[in-house]
Amino acid sequence: MRTITTRLLALAVVAAPGTVTAGGTRVLEIRDRDDFDKGEFDGAALSSMGYVTQGYASEIAKIDTAEGTFACATDGTRAIVGTLQPAALLEVRGRGKRGTPDTRSIAALPGVVTSAIAPLGDGTVLAATLPGATIHRVDRKGRLKPFAKLDAEFIWALAVEGGRVYAATGPSGKLFSLDRSGGDVRVEIDSEEEHLLSMAVVGGRIVVGTAPRAKLLAVGEPAEGVVLRDFDGDEVRALQVTGRYLVAAVNDFDTKGVATADALEKAVGRASLAGNDATGSVNLTKRDKGASFEIHAVDLGRKLDPDRAADAAWTRWFDAKGGYATGLSVDTRDGGVLVATSKKGKIYRLRGPRDVSVVADLDQAVVTSICRVDRGNVFATTSGGAAVARLFAGPAMDAVYTSHVLDAKQPARFGTLLVEGTGPFRVRVRTGPAKEPDARWSPWRDVPLSARADGMAGSLAGVGERRFLQVEVRVAGPAAKLRGLRVFHAPENLPPLVESITVDLPEPDEDDEPAKPEAKIRWKVDARDGDDLVYEVYVRRVGDPPEAWLRLDDPTEPLTKKSLTWKLDSVADGIYEVRVVASDEPANGVAKAFVDSLVGDPVVVDRARPEVAKVDVRGRSVTVRVRDATSPIAKVTYRIDEGAMHTAAPADGIVDELDETFRLVVPSEVRPGTHRLQIYVHDAAGNLTVHARTVDVP
Repeated sequence: MRTITTRLLALAVVAAPGTVTAGGTRVLEIRDRDDFDKGEFDGAALSSMGYVTQGYASEIAKIDTAEGTFACATDGTRAIVGTLQPAALLEVRGRGKRGTPDTRSIAALPGVVTSAIAPLGDGTVLAATLPGATIHRVDRKGRLKPFAKLDAEFIWALAVEGGRVYAATGPSGKLFSLDRSGGDVRVEIDSEEEHLLSMAVVGGRIVVGTAPRAKLLAVGEPAEGVVLRDFDGDEVRALQVTGRYLVAAVNDFDTKGVATADALEKAVGRASLAGNDATGSVNLTKRDKGASFEIHAVDLGRKLDPDRAADAAWTRWFDAKGGYATGLSVDTRDGGVLVATSKKGKIYRLRGPRDVSVVADLDQAVVTSICRVDRGNVFATTSGGAAVARLFAGPAMDAVYTSHVLDAKQPARFGTLLVEGTGPFRVRVRTGPAKEPDARWSPWRDVPLSARADGMAGSLAGVGERRFLQVEVRVAGPAAKLRGLRVFHAPENLPPLVESITVDLPEPDEDDEPAKPEAKIRWKVDARDGDDLVYEVYVRRVGDPPEAWLRLDDPTEPLTKKSLTWKLDSVADGIYEVRVVASDEPANGVAKAFVDSLVGDPVVVDRARPEVAKVDVRGRSVTVRVRDATSPIAKVTYRIDEGAMHTAAPADGIVDELDETFRLVVPSEVRPGTHRLQIYVHDAAGNLTVHARTVDVP
């Protein structure tokens, strides 16, 4: 096919912008768990069934003495929290049933980051700090003593089991064990991994998670550790035993190898620790948009046999993009597991693959760790503002869900807000011109609701014409369930833009058959505002008046695809131009529709066959003159009798004219005598003439 394409240049816009007018009615929707999960939860929970209800109550205590909190452990009655910039230990206890957590300084530690904590008993705590891979012993009175200095750069996890202390380290991927006095240092695992990031005691054995190849290893032969699982990811960030299950949090990153401080510049390979600036301070608020995480679990049986992790089937309980997991903790109220994440400070509760809920949404950017005390309170450490959050055992008194910013794509008139679910609800909205709410946004505005058959509805008619909108819903009561939000709106209509027209014309057939007398017309259109479009296609001979446009599509059947077959035998030969008209009538109605059109470059319609004007036979050489009235000659082929097809050569060496002379040579294998010569003449429009005659070959 010969292809002729016309493109609309930036200066050739033919559609006027027109007046601002409402487009067709559209709906912004929040209908499922993924939609709700883009929003924020304050005392509200997102159930695995995709509805919002009351969640954990929480209170946050800010820490003014550090830039962030990083590690958390419990000795059964209190939480011990480690800070960063500078490194220190804090004691955290719940105050009353719903009070803000009480924090008390235990000890200041040498270093930048408190990377791991393990209670040793009798109120004594072991704490690892970075840089330096040093373990400190802190007694109940806050007195600090050196415990051990290991042959490593980083200590990522500590555990106490069977009278020994275990330390997971990097960047040489070693697991050390020490006696309770810090002596008798042994290497329990000398892996091929760079870092052992997480650790759990499973049936009396130590199991560790690695980076950068996300393996699960157990202590045993060989010295590199027993490989229990090789996950598809970059790191096993956290491990937790809950009931019969071992649960693993596996992170994957698009960007590898960021560090926590100057001492970590040798590529920890742990992107979930975020980046460092030029001064060496730690910044845990940086979120890797390319990050994702998966939570996997395996049933180890009643005896919690860690070897089953190598043979038994693992189940993926949950996965999410746009963040990474930072910690795991048992949720003793229901036997589930709590997952701390960097995803807008969300904490998830998992009770298997079908029961996943968002139970807390903290204001801080990253929840860095999570731990539970025996009396039911859960504590979470955060960065992006050092703080410790307390999640209570009871439901929140005030549960609020705030949607992500909804984008109407254009300034829009907002109509009805439909709230689906079982109330009571209290709803507010705000609007603005930018995706991130700022001073230009309107204040929050209450939306009174009234019941109707498909939910509770409120009018947004008075909020103004803006592009962005956000909805806040208070879930008022333990029985209330928010199942969906629908915002009806009419965006400002934008005219469509026909960008290019391409006409594929017939070409000479390679098999020496006549080309079909039809052309394929294709066009590209930018709807600009997502409207459904319909098209009309016209042709006319160049120079004819406007009323001569001939419509090719069927007026009784709307044309919605961006192509059309043009039957060339419906018009006389000549030079034609093609016009495509695009309309957004399906989305906006006849009265408010916009139309745009583009006229393509001229195309030649030629259905007349070329002519064989003269054949001159001289011995085994034949000269053929051919000509065409409209299209240049494209090629001449020939054969003797039923022999092979051969290509004739133009006498002047170039095929570029309406009138051409070609030379044919009778192949040497043709014996003397009378033979049938068949000559095939093609023009550039795909027309074919076959000329046959007898020739005497000497």
